Amino acid sequence: MSHRQIEGEGLRTTYAFAPRFTSSARRDGPTSISLDFASSPVYRDDQEFRVTKLSFEHVIEFDWNDFEFHRLPGNPEDIELGLIEIIDSQLISEILSTGRYFGEELHHLRICFDDHGTYDIVCQRFTVSYGSSADNGAYA
Repeated sequence: MSHRQIEGEGLRTTYAFAPRFTSSARRDGPTSISLDFASSPVYRDDQEFRVTKLSFEHVIEFDWNDFEFHRLPGNPEDIELGLIEIIDSQLISEILSTGRYFGEELHHLRICFDDHGTYDIVCQRFTVSYGSSADNGAYA
């Protein structure tokens, strides 16, 4: 096993629906990605629920693949329904082998959503924050 589980409340995706995906890029600057998903274990339609927001800064590479195909770009044996960091990342090795990357330390993060797919993100930094919502249509 060459990954570690990122610990924290709301980081398991066993019953989570597909996340809301947003990306942004500044002119001549870094790309950022955000994944927001309903992370309360069980809730009713008329009740507020927790939303977990994952923010990835200075993204070097990212990939999404449909859950039905389950094709992973590197370290295919490292998969969980939650946020993990790939320790021996083939993607990071490939990026560093070019000799063109001179930034901060890179992190290869992976998160899989049942019946949706898997996101692989190589970035310099990531943060986890929480909010709440009563609009389950936005997260269903």
